[in-house]
Amino acid sequence: MSSRILQLARQDVERGDHWLARQRLASHLSTCGYDPEVLSELGQICLAMHDANAAGKYWLASPVSGAKVDDAVQTFVSHAGTSPAQIASALPPAVRRAAIDALPDAARQRIAALGLENAILEARRRKSARLDVSNARNSNRVGIVLFVIVVAMFVTGVFTVVRGIVRFFC
Repeated sequence: MSSRILQLARQDVERGDHWLARQRLASHLSTCGYDPEVLSELGQICLAMHDANAAGKYWLASPVSGAKVDDAVQTFVSHAGTSPAQIASALPPAVRRAAIDALPDAARQRIAALGLENAILEARRRKSARLDVSNARNSNRVGIVLFVIVVAMFVTGVFTVVRGIVRFFC
């Protein structure tokens, strides 16, 4: 799947439509999850667009390395915040959801050097906790709706019985 999306993005770039390529790959990343090839290509496209901050965001968790990658990652880090939690929260969700030990060596080394392991795990836990609360709220809403339906059915039944009794005697 990623080979097809990468091919389309490269065609976009060849036509000079970097924004479409960037949007296409970012969308793929958010819907399909962590993909090192897509992250690498996104970093390259962002750098070609003179957006070193975005290039660093994508390259941080990619397998690519080199001076331009290090410079872009440093630009991203300097813009993302002063704490590992702020930096981790600025990463793409697909990166935060990925298992750190499954990342390529270059990505794991950058994450370790920046002290982001715990921040990424904590961001994942916070997201999970928010989902749990959200699911509980949704369950409460479903319960209330079902209760209202049952009460409405009861009231309708009582009304129908009373109306039948009144017709019988009148």
